[in-house]
Amino acid sequence: MAIATQHLRTLLINPFQVKVKRVQALLPSLATRYPPLALLLGGLAALPGYGFLFLFPVLALVLAWSLPMLIYQTGSLADWTILVLSTCILLLCGGISWVIIRTPVRAPAGLELDHTMAPALFKLISELEAAYGRPVVDRIILRSRFEVQISRTPKYGMPFLTSNTLEIGLPVLLSLPPDHFKALLARRIGQIGSRHNSVSGWLYQLRSIWQQYQSSYAQQKTLPGRFLHAFFRLYTPFYLQASVFAARLDELEADRYALDVINDRDMARVISQEIVARDFLYSRYWPKLKQLMQRGADARYQAYGQMSAVIHKGINKEFVQQSLIRALQAPQQAGNPVPTLGRRLENMGFNKPGTPQVLTQSAARSYLEPRSLQLITQEFDQRWLQQQQRRIRRRSAP
Repeated sequence: MAIATQHLRTLLINPFQVKVKRVQALLPSLATRYPPLALLLGGLAALPGYGFLFLFPVLALVLAWSLPMLIYQTGSLADWTILVLSTCILLLCGGISWVIIRTPVRAPAGLELDHTMAPALFKLISELEAAYGRPVVDRIILRSRFEVQISRTPKYGMPFLTSNTLEIGLPVLLSLPPDHFKALLARRIGQIGSRHNSVSGWLYQLRSIWQQYQSSYAQQKTLPGRFLHAFFRLYTPFYLQASVFAARLDELEADRYALDVINDRDMARVISQEIVARDFLYSRYWPKLKQLMQRGADARYQAYGQMSAVIHKGINKEFVQQSLIRALQAPQQAGNPVPTLGRRLENMGFNKPGTPQVLTQSAARSYLEPRSLQLITQEFDQRWLQQQQRRIRRRSAP
């Protein structure tokens, strides 16, 4: 029996799996050559998410509208059966719809900035919003990761009315010059701005929205909440894979959006500087800090307070060359929405990276109020130390 089953699998299933793998291998090149294909894949993958969220409210409304007619026409046993089933489905759909509407989708968390803490940053954002069009940035938060991102958070449970959160990594502010940070910020505001808003931008933002749904429903203990979480736990990874080609397309478009505030040659330098700074932090800076932490030197070292100074002294020409060579030789990772360095440069008409500039004035000093910058770096330093101490205690625990 086992031999027969294995033989049947070889005849029927294995050829199908081989064809699927061939299609998966061809998709990256096809989506790169034909952008409409990338948008089509992302658009088709977005439909189940919208369909699932709207299925239950629509069914509840339809059944609520037709239920009086069913009651009026009830006579036979079959009619009563239909009425009971319709009522049960109405209650089920109504309950799930109530959970969808009443469950707040959790916005990204971080240290929230107000106007008094960063007046220059708020002014810059207003200028970029005027240049790229609305919608506006509703809140700004600082995070510990090396990123500049805008996340849309749905209101009232539906992915239409949203609030926009600008997530800025404090390491970005501390490791990049002001004009380079401005270019990165222009990329993101251009992605959500009405003057450049496109299908690829919509598909790109859905990546964050579906993840926020998954995170929010994970906290639900009710049966409808668990049902919703089960769906998004399966659906979100599928959408992230299916939309990755559209996301890369939107990232390439975002590089062009930044050309409204910076010329193309300087933008090529911005891309290189971002890659080199991130590489330095993750390959040298943070590992060195952890070594100091294990030696008990944490009290004498400020992870964020001295970041700009270390980057100014630590990134030399040799490291820049090695970092850019590694970036140029690195293959495109399957699930990474950011295109390779070579693809981004090619999209802008260049065949080699720009030369990063030496960090003399950080964006943090230009866009954050001095006293606020000091307090912010102190708070991030303290958080980092506490996090590392907890990790050390866990490792040393028996």
